[in-house]
Amino acid sequence: MVTALFGLVGHNYPLYYRFVGGRGDSPILGALLVINWFGILIANGAAMILGYLTGKVLVMRLGGHILCIFWFWIYFNDIYHVGFMVLANVVFWASSTRDLSSFLGMIKEKDLVINEEFMSKAMLMGSGFGRFIDNYGFPALLRKLFRKQP
Repeated sequence: MVTALFGLVGHNYPLYYRFVGGRGDSPILGALLVINWFGILIANGAAMILGYLTGKVLVMRLGGHILCIFWFWIYFNDIYHVGFMVLANVVFWASSTRDLSSFLGMIKEKDLVINEEFMSKAMLMGSGFGRFIDNYGFPALLRKLFRKQP
């Protein structure tokens, strides 16, 4: 786990690229494949369900990392595994602040209307997935169900 954590830090803050690297999705998933491969399935499946229920693409996309903390706590009941996942999340979210701030600046600059189609397109997931959530997510279905018909 220490090796995986340092691999994540090296991926996110590489020395030879002036400490500008990726966000760390691949190293986290690679480490989790070795540590507990079905935890990935459970945490990401739960994040997909929560994202559908809330109608938010961000919950679907990024909720699995946070839910892995709780999964490690329940499954391993060990401070080292939970600590690894907490530190991996800290490194992941710290390296994501650069992308988040530029994204928020783009929204303020262009005064864009934010919907899930825009969010999924901005996160390089394609616009179709966000369009599906906008039209068929649980909140959208509730709005359609309880919309007053003239």
